[in-house]
Amino acid sequence: MNISVKNEHFAKWLNRKIGAKDKFILRFNWRSRELNRWCRGLNFPKAPILSQLLFDLHLYTGQEYTSLLSECHEQLMKDYKEYKYGKKETRESP
Repeated sequence: MNISVKNEHFAKWLNRKIGAKDKFILRFNWRSRELNRWCRGLNFPKAPILSQLLFDLHLYTGQEYTSLLSECHEQLMKDYKEYKYGKKETRESP
């Protein structure tokens, strides 16, 4: 069985923060395809784009950048822990 990282927790968190995607996309010139994939849990934003996303969220929501960073990290760690647990179960199953 092939197990891959799914970003369900990160996607839920990002959807809560952004709210209406159209307003966010227009205000910060994001490509809608990228944002939709992240919000549906299909993939993760990579390192340089993640910092830009967090900065734009900081401007959009008015929330402190460091608190957004810690919340984002917490959600990504939840997804990673589920991935590691699933990988361990797959190896141990007969």
